[in-house]
Amino acid sequence: MLTDTLFRTPRRPGLHLLQKRGEHGAHELTSFRLRLEPGASHNFVSPDEETVCVLQEGRGTAEIEGQAWRISRSGVFKERATAVYVPPGRHLIVCAEDSLEAILVSTPAAAGGPPAIVTPDDVQPVERGQHLYTREVHNIFVNDPHVQRLMVGETFNPPGHWSSYPPHKHDGRDGEPALEEVYHFRIDPPHGFGHQMLHQSQRYVVRLVDRIGGGDSFAAGLIFGMLTGRSLEATLRFAVAAGALKQTIPGDFTRVSVAEVDALAGGDASGRVRR
Repeated sequence: MLTDTLFRTPRRPGLHLLQKRGEHGAHELTSFRLRLEPGASHNFVSPDEETVCVLQEGRGTAEIEGQAWRISRSGVFKERATAVYVPPGRHLIVCAEDSLEAILVSTPAAAGGPPAIVTPDDVQPVERGQHLYTREVHNIFVNDPHVQRLMVGETFNPPGHWSSYPPHKHDGRDGEPALEEVYHFRIDPPHGFGHQMLHQSQRYVVRLVDRIGGGDSFAAGLIFGMLTGRSLEATLRFAVAAGALKQTIPGDFTRVSVAEVDALAGGDASGRVRR
């Protein structure tokens, strides 16, 4: 997980680094913001990394060594994405007809493969979640045959809705894939705000009996911790321990005590419910 989790870079003309692979805990990803005034252009190349350039707004052309496309987007919240895939070592030239902004993300990859473009008609929205964590996911370069290592998309959240819920991870442990994520946030209206929570929990090794109710127990532990005035860190530890401990007993009802959850969160690695 990145050691710094929020980067603020003022908008100004040109290509500007947002975060860099090898710094602040990032092992795979580097991202940039490109802003061009009307009539301006920029030549981008990354010798050993593949790059996806996602247009945020504006109109112009994107050219990769003789292959050119007209690109345009009225706005992130008005139109689906247009994006270009740039293989390692290939030059991307972006020319702006109007004020133009794009986000570029790159990661090391082997050379080879052709450039590609995704247009708004290629982006098919998918609804994820339910209730207050419903959101609309737009896969841009995810299941395509072009990109080797990157997965790039956009997620749109209605006001007051959570994203990436239930809380989860993909750090390569427990049979999961190791995926590094970087989000570029846009908010409509501009004076709005968002709230993000990241937590790196200690690892609990328990005897798995029944996975049903683990998520509900986590949510219940989170609510309990907040209602009883625990710190955010203590609340998250309690919630994770409650979810883990629930999975050691059968059924969909959490038959554990606060003391038992606190014992596990405090370092009791037995993971046992005492009866």
